[in-house]
Amino acid sequence: MSMRRFWLMAFFLASVNLSTARECINSEILPAKIIVANETVDSYQLAYEFLQRAAIDDETGESHFYMAVLEHRLRLENRALASLQESAGRDYHFAHAFFRYAYEEEFMGVRRDLAKSNTHSKKFKESMAACSEFLKFENPDVVAKSLLLKLFSIYNVHNK
Repeated sequence: MSMRRFWLMAFFLASVNLSTARECINSEILPAKIIVANETVDSYQLAYEFLQRAAIDDETGESHFYMAVLEHRLRLENRALASLQESAGRDYHFAHAFFRYAYEEEFMGVRRDLAKSNTHSKKFKESMAACSEFLKFENPDVVAKSLLLKLFSIYNVHNK
């Protein structure tokens, strides 16, 4: 099994709610997330339109996060960062994880700022702890970082 498929499966298995914690994964955008995870480039426009429609009612920030992934892959970095800011503003856990590492490792044009990295790390842990999807993982920080590195095709970051 390829690593991409492994992380895709881990991510989707994490969406099963087995506790009383709130659910943080929007199953309505599952088709768009599959397109993103499979890197189906010829379907990016379809996925993006689907995510834009979903973003209208999305209070979690998840739709904006996946829009940012597509914008990054299409080399629209300023739009990707704006979508990530919107996602983090809605307290989406992966957006906070993204900024934690971006401020720590300086990727996607984000300058090193350890204070901001620590702030996003704290917000990630708080939002992650509130999500039922992450209660099953022993170390959700490692899962989040691996997923981010894959989604944003970041290969020059050291695993810490």
